[in-house]
Amino acid sequence: YYLFSFYDDYGVDAFYPSGVYEGSVNVTLTPNNPDYTVMYHTGDGQWEKYTDVLELEEDTNITAKAVEFETDGTTVKSEGEEYAFTYKIKPLPPEFAPESTQFTNANKITIYTPESTESNTANYDLYYTLDGSDPTTSATRIHANEASDSAVIDITKYTVVTAAVLKNGESWSSVVKHSYDIVTLKPVKPLTTLLPGYYIHEIGGGGFATQFMPVPQGTQIYYTISYDGGLCPDPVPNTSGTYLYDGTAFIDIKGNTVIKAVAVNVFGVKSDVGIFSYTVTPQAPKAAPSATINEAT
Repeated sequence: YYLFSFYDDYGVDAFYPSGVYEGSVNVTLTPNNPDYTVMYHTGDGQWEKYTDVLELEEDTNITAKAVEFETDGTTVKSEGEEYAFTYKIKPLPPEFAPESTQFTNANKITIYTPESTESNTANYDLYYTLDGSDPTTSATRIHANEASDSAVIDITKYTVVTAAVLKNGESWSSVVKHSYDIVTLKPVKPLTTLLPGYYIHEIGGGGFATQFMPVPQGTQIYYTISYDGGLCPDPVPNTSGTYLYDGTAFIDIKGNTVIKAVAVNVFGVKSDVGIFSYTVTPQAPKAAPSATINEAT
C-alpha cells in the first residue's frame, strides 16, 4: 500500500510550541513556504505582519496564517487556514536563601519573589507555610510582606517551608519546598588505636605509633601533640600548631607523649577534647648470659 502525508504549503509553525512556561517565552512563527508571509493577531482580530520574535510574559493566544501577497506587497493573492497557539505563562517560583540545610544554632532564612520589583509588586503575592502543606490551598498559609514580596523566617527547630507565587490574583507558580533543621548533637570524641598508658621500648625492638579510629564521612580530626610531657594546647582547627589528621597516618609515640584531639563534623560542631597520654621508657640493660659474678672470699 502507499502512505501519503499531507503537507500544507500554507502551514505555520511556532517555536516554542503551545504550552505552559515559567516567567516568559520567546515565540518564533515560521511559514512552511518561505516565500509566504506570516500574519498574526493575539486575540484582538487586528492582523499584523510577523517580523520579529514575540516575547510573551502574559497568558497569550496567537492566531496565525500564511499569506501570499501580490508583487505590490500589500494585495493578498491567497492565504491559508488559521493556526492557533496557546501559551500559559506561570510566574517564576519563589527563591530561598539558603536552600535546604542544617544549622548549628537558631538562624533565619529568606524567601523572595524573583520577578517582583518596586514598580510591579502589586502584581505578585508570595504565600508560604511552615508545616509542609501546599500554600496554594492551605488554610495555614501565610501572606508575605506585600511591599517587598519577601519573607524572613526564624528557624529554631526542624521546619518544612513551602512557598508559591500568585500573579495577578490568578496564576500560581510551581510550589517550592525546603527543609531546615538545628543540629546540636556533638560528634563522638576521637579514639586512638594504641591505648594510653606506660610502654617499655625493648632493646632492638621497634618503636610505638598510633592512629585515630575511623570517623563518619565528612567528619575530620584535628590534634595537637607534645613529646616532653609539658603543656599541650587544645586543638583549634586551621591554626598554627594544630594538625589535620589525614585518616591513615601513624603518629609516633615516644618519651612522654601527650595528644589532644577533637572531631569536627560537616556542620562545624566539635566534639569534646580527647586526651591521650603515653610514657615510653627504655628497657633496662641485662647481663649477658655468659657473665658470672665472683663473690669476694
